[in-house]
Amino acid sequence: PRGSGRVLKFLVHSDYTCADLQWIFLGAQVVKETNLRIFCAGRLLNDGNELGQYLARDGSIVSIERDCDTPLHFTQEVSVLFPDGKRRDIRAGPTVTFWQLALQLEGRTGEDAQSMSLYCGSNLLNPHLTLEQCGIGPDSTIRVAICQSNNT
Repeated sequence: PRGSGRVLKFLVHSDYTCADLQWIFLGAQVVKETNLRIFCAGRLLNDGNELGQYLARDGSIVSIERDCDTPLHFTQEVSVLFPDGKRRDIRAGPTVTFWQLALQLEGRTGEDAQSMSLYCGSNLLNPHLTLEQCGIGPDSTIRVAICQSNNT
């Protein structure tokens, strides 16, 4: 990514497109956002461009920017405390929303996302905000509570 100085190596082919690269970056847990702009040899790739149009040789640098002014967020680990008392770290970037996180937790709890309440400390998280807006960072712990559906 531009400006971060962090270099990651991936094996790519000259017929890969920008969209293919986005899937590689997302799958490697490098970034969670899909609104990325990807540059090769200083030129912006669009979804239809093949890297072969830009790659002069193996080892060319591909750089990433988000398609807005805010800095690129790498994924981070967030500690989650489940109702069974077990604590697990899951990957959740600052721009992940409450609902995205609840859906991610669905498979781990066997509970429907609609039945979950998520807390940080004693604060109930607002479903309409991102983790960053809720003040959640890599050192935070999110507690999952399951709401009983029998109106008690």
